[in-house]
Amino acid sequence: MKFKLKDQTEIYVSDKVGYHARALRAIGQDLSNLFPQSLEITQNGSNFQVTGRYLQRSAGEKSAKPEIYALDKLRNKFRVNPPAESATGPISFCRIYSPADIDAIDEARGALRNESDVAPDIYSLGEILRMVGRIVDSDGRRLDKLSRDTYGVSFEYENVAGEMKKGELSSLQLYKLQQQYYSERGTYMPVDNWKSSI
Repeated sequence: MKFKLKDQTEIYVSDKVGYHARALRAIGQDLSNLFPQSLEITQNGSNFQVTGRYLQRSAGEKSAKPEIYALDKLRNKFRVNPPAESATGPISFCRIYSPADIDAIDEARGALRNESDVAPDIYSLGEILRMVGRIVDSDGRRLDKLSRDTYGVSFEYENVAGEMKKGELSSLQLYKLQQQYYSERGTYMPVDNWKSSI
C-alpha cells in the first residue's frame, strides 16, 4: 500500500506481515508493561538488541491501562504543583531477542489475538513498532537501527538495492499512518473516549 503524509512524503507499507513487522510487534508487546520513555533497537545478524530507559512505577500504576496512564500524565501537567513521577530516576534496560524468543512471544500473543475480535490498539508499542516493520519490509532487506522517544521514531535500514535508507516519523504522523492503514484494511473502528457509554 502507498500512503501520502500531509507533507507529501510517500511511504510504502507492506500489506503482508513480514519478518520485521512480526519481530518488532513481538518486541513491542514484550516491552509494553515497562512503558519505555526511550528505546533503541539494532539488528545484529538474526538477533535484535534493545536498549532503553523507563520509569519505575508503583504496583498500582503497572496494572493501569496505557490510556488511563496517559490521561493522568496530562492532568498532572496542568496542576500547579505536579507530583513527582518517580522517586528514582529512569532505569536503563538491555534485552536481546533471538528468533526463538520472537517466535515464542508471537505464538503466545497470537493465541490472544485469535481469541478476540477486537481491532489492534494502534496506540500500543507493539503496533507502533509493527508499522515501522511494515515500512522496512516493503522496501528493505534488513533493519539497521530504530530509535523511539516521546516525539516519534527514526529508523535506518538497508533496502533491496543494498543502499542505506533513513526514515523519521513524528508521533502524529505515525498515528495518522496507522489510522489510514487500518481504515483501508477495514479493521479499524475509531473509539471516541470522550463519549459516555450510557
